[in-house]
Amino acid sequence: MIVRQAIFRVVLTATTKKTLSSMTRRDRIVFSLLDGKRTIRDIALLIHRTEPDVTGTLVSLLRSGYVVYTGANGAR
Repeated sequence: MIVRQAIFRVVLTATTKKTLSSMTRRDRIVFSLLDGKRTIRDIALLIHRTEPDVTGTLVSLLRSGYVVYTGANGAR
């Protein structure tokens, strides 16, 4: 499934203290694990959450402009 292989990275301007403090703890956990290499599946396994839950968090972060989609593992 392509969704579980999607990869995101953090937008550097989103790493300010003000931005991070405006995120929920659950969002910050996912945000902190985005390195441009980990897939949604990797993150879900690391934090013991479901892939749909992590995907929902990423959609929220993407809409806020805090992360960008960089592709899918194996699609590069």
